[in-house]
Amino acid sequence: MGIKDILGYDWETVSRMKRSELAKVTSQLASAANKRLKRFEIAGEVSPAYRQAEKAGKFSVAGKNLNQLRAEFVRARDYLQSETSSLRQWSVVKNETVKTLEGMGVNIPKEDVAEVMRLYGRVKSEFPDLVQSEIYAPVVQGIYDQMQSGVDPDQIVDDARQMMMQGYEQRERLNYDFETGGVSDFF
Repeated sequence: MGIKDILGYDWETVSRMKRSELAKVTSQLASAANKRLKRFEIAGEVSPAYRQAEKAGKFSVAGKNLNQLRAEFVRARDYLQSETSSLRQWSVVKNETVKTLEGMGVNIPKEDVAEVMRLYGRVKSEFPDLVQSEIYAPVVQGIYDQMQSGVDPDQIVDDARQMMMQGYEQRERLNYDFETGGVSDFF
């Protein structure tokens, strides 16, 4: 049974497995996932999927009970299915990101994309409606420019939050309907 077959298991199949069978398939997924992590380490690359997996540590089945094995199965499966879990996929995502940003007038070298997007990710969850708005490009460019100037990452995030807040407030002012005293449905 191959990794692709195991990745196709639905939750019902996994939940019906005996511990020994689940340990076997989870071990296969864990081995494949750990190999990908090792390749990232050797290449000196850090993708969002790699960063998330590293927070929880290496994939393993050792000493786990049935429920812990189920959780590890899901963690390994989700990692392996992630868009940025392999170096090849990560390279494609970085290239696409660079092209998208260039189309918006933002020029960031491919090798800096991961760090810029990591810092941007710390801010974007607070302003979900501005992620793909007109404020996106200036914020990303500002993050990159501050990185190049050697500004502390926490300060960069604070400055980006401030810029996002200003963009949000400006957008709300534009949407305010002065005739009715409320938000316009025009936009």
